[in-house]
Amino acid sequence: MTPNIVFLDSFTSNPGDISFDELVELGVFTAYDRTDLAQLEYRAGHAEIIIVNKFPINSQTLDKMPLVKYIVVAATGYNNIDIQLVKGKENPSF
Repeated sequence: MTPNIVFLDSFTSNPGDISFDELVELGVFTAYDRTDLAQLEYRAGHAEIIIVNKFPINSQTLDKMPLVKYIVVAATGYNNIDIQLVKGKENPSF
């Protein structure tokens, strides 16, 4: 099965000078420059893999992404991720 991969805030890592071709080869890949909470469910509600840089992963945002199995942080540090919350998911691979 081909995974749905969504980069929620790609502009923070890639203002347009980096190719995402390798990610496209891994599944159905979509990159958004920025995503706010109102857009999240529409953009990532179907995604199994989420890529974030500064976008927060917490109870409010994770609830809008019920299929997520893997979170990639495209940054140094992971202070935007509620680690205790994601470890408590039913099938964590975080």
